[in-house]
Amino acid sequence: MESPDIYQCTSTLTEREDGTASITIELNDVAYKALKHVAKDTNEYVKTMLYTRIFREGEAMYMKELKDGIENGTLPQNPTKASLILNAQEPKPPSPHLHKSPPPILDSRILSHAVKIYSHSRCLFIISPFTLCTGRKSQSTKKSEIHN
Repeated sequence: MESPDIYQCTSTLTEREDGTASITIELNDVAYKALKHVAKDTNEYVKTMLYTRIFREGEAMYMKELKDGIENGTLPQNPTKASLILNAQEPKPPSPHLHKSPPPILDSRILSHAVKIYSHSRCLFIISPFTLCTGRKSQSTKKSEIHN
């Protein structure tokens, strides 16, 4: 079996003075072929995947800033969601998900395969957009033991 190195993917980040950024992603022929196999519109697929992760983090930042501002009496006058997110402090220490490899992307074919595996091996699959855990049902307690 070949090494996973056959899927070459690089990215370039350009941060601008106005706070915006540009990210360019380069895929080799093997990686792009695999991406096209999953998505009819590869650009929309990547954009949606990135937007989903950004949205989740932005909402968490907003809720934290709102809660902290109310609790500490430091909530600015007439805050907007955008202003709270833009004025949020950088996480210290950095969020545990930073600088880790991204998780595998699941599509309906993988999910249907997981369901088949579940029915045959009595394994439980817990799937979120960013986590895949597997566990084996315990015969004695009927509870799941989760293994990452």
